Amino acid sequence: MSATSNMSRIVVVAISFLLCLTPSFAHNVTNNTTTTLTPSTKIYKGCFNKLYAFGDSSTDTGNAQSLGGLTSFSYAYPYGQTFFKETNGRLSDGRLLIDFVAEKFNLPFLPPYTNTTADFSHGANFAVAGSTSLPTEYYVRHRVGRTITWKDLPENFQVQTDWFFKFLHRNICVGKDLGMCEPSFDEALFWVGDMGTADYYRTFGNRVSTDALTKMAVENVCKIVKTLLNSGAKNVMVQGLPPTGCFPLDLSLSPKKDRDELGCARKVNEIIVVHNDLLQLKLKEIEKEYQGVAIMYADYWTAYRTILKEHVKYGFTEPLKACCGEGGRYNFDFHSVCGSGTSVVCPDPSKYVNWDGIHPTEAMFKSLANLFFDGGFCRPAFDQLIRSQKCVSRETRLGNGCDSPNMGNTWEAFTILHFGMVVIRVGNVVGSYFEATMFRDENVVKSHFEAFVMRFGKHFLFFFFLPREIDTPNQS
Repeated sequence: MSATSNMSRIVVVAISFLLCLTPSFAHNVTNNTTTTLTPSTKIYKGCFNKLYAFGDSSTDTGNAQSLGGLTSFSYAYPYGQTFFKETNGRLSDGRLLIDFVAEKFNLPFLPPYTNTTADFSHGANFAVAGSTSLPTEYYVRHRVGRTITWKDLPENFQVQTDWFFKFLHRNICVGKDLGMCEPSFDEALFWVGDMGTADYYRTFGNRVSTDALTKMAVENVCKIVKTLLNSGAKNVMVQGLPPTGCFPLDLSLSPKKDRDELGCARKVNEIIVVHNDLLQLKLKEIEKEYQGVAIMYADYWTAYRTILKEHVKYGFTEPLKACCGEGGRYNFDFHSVCGSGTSVVCPDPSKYVNWDGIHPTEAMFKSLANLFFDGGFCRPAFDQLIRSQKCVSRETRLGNGCDSPNMGNTWEAFTILHFGMVVIRVGNVVGSYFEATMFRDENVVKSHFEAFVMRFGKHFLFFFFLPREIDTPNQS
């Protein structure tokens, strides 16, 4: 066999090896730099230095308790049992969604505004459990209002915005007229939790036009958003309403025949769908009106139902039954709610979606938070906001916080560059080979092949020294 034939075999084998190895290796590098972190381990340190929250019982961390506004679902144990080991102003067994939001940005839990001795250096929580989006006067004027859980006259969104202005005057614009004060909220996130659920609960069964109620409720939520934007807010997240027809309270009130494919109250959920659709439409209009701001919508409805559809996948065994309560198919009784002397707590709240008939468990809030942040259930995607803040996950080996560039994209670019250079070298060898064989010059083939091996070696070694993100254990 001739030397030319031997050399051609060497070249063909070498090229085949490189073409098979290099793309797959580059592909693995890309995967390692983008998907090694699970949702629960991504913490965006330094993206936002302040967090301000508004909403109802799904967001309130103690304001309603201070006001004494609830007539049932009192803050007695076992509320708070899972995480805090004691009652703490939250209507769940542990942390709420807003607590996981704070953890995501490496911020402390938000203190309620009514706690006058709290440290508000990282933000404040203005949400009030049982708060309505409609003004109190509406319920007085129309003489409607179911008082299952709350006092006759509820707090409303106006109270929260009034508190916010007082907070600005007392903590940010000290000694200045609010009209002359221009606070900087470039690194603050404003979280408007679901608001409007209490309005539908209060008017359930009354002769109130749901269409008119929906329009008023959405309009008042948008008033909150505009108030925040007019005050200087740059980043606002607005939650839609959850499918309350899947809550034990609504399931207990609705006819047994009124069920959808998930076993939820169909008519109640149809109202919520209309509410959420209108809210998204109005938010888009607001964003067009206010330039240079980010308004995001957290799709509570779809995220919640996604978990219900595959509840076993998310670690739940009871999608519709309350963990804490007494009696009936859904472990819910108006006369023996969670916290009362006759209520019973399930052995493992983490297996239940619902805590007390109205409020999700900590485990459910955590699953929802993961879907909002990393599951694509925010519109636009939450990653877009993170990129605009120039933040990276703190678990990456390179970069830590907003003052560091996103090195993952940089190294990916280097990988592509070097891979391209390798391909060029392969092309040179192929070209040289055909040139050499055409003129029967074995020395040309040999010299080009040796040069290729030397040059490629440097690029090949580069792939092994690329930085990768570190897998970290799940956090509680």
